[in-house]
Amino acid sequence: MMARALALFFLFAFLSQIRGQDVIRWAEGAPFAGTEDANGQHYKTIELKRRIYVRVSFRHDRYATLANVAILNESKQPFDVTPQQFTCTCSDKKPKTLKYAWPHGAPMGPNALVLRSTTLALAEDVKGVVSFERRKKCNPAVIRLPLAGSTFEFPFP
Repeated sequence: MMARALALFFLFAFLSQIRGQDVIRWAEGAPFAGTEDANGQHYKTIELKRRIYVRVSFRHDRYATLANVAILNESKQPFDVTPQQFTCTCSDKKPKTLKYAWPHGAPMGPNALVLRSTTLALAEDVKGVVSFERRKKCNPAVIRLPLAGSTFEFPFP
């Protein structure tokens, strides 16, 4: 009896997680989507009015798969930013989802420009580089960032 109750608990917990995630996908012309150029990078942006602002640029070569990410919390609730949960799906001949990886050769100290896990309170922002597993080809790609109960998707190119 206890095993059955435990199994039901885990099933309900799993189903609630699946239903709880909204997907917000960047698309040309969408009212919340935009682009901007900054520091020699071309960014795609998603801005949910009075909630969350996210911008992502993407670079892939044979040595690295990198995203420059900036996130601003304008919502009323703090939320966690966990780069280890970010993914990059390469959709060429054999689609593959690349997982987070510390950038090759990047220092581990507090001054590294690598995006780190944090909790963003109201009006706080964070930015940095997110690196993914290496792969020779990654075009086209989709960067996914789970944030504040939603998944933000940025297709590239």
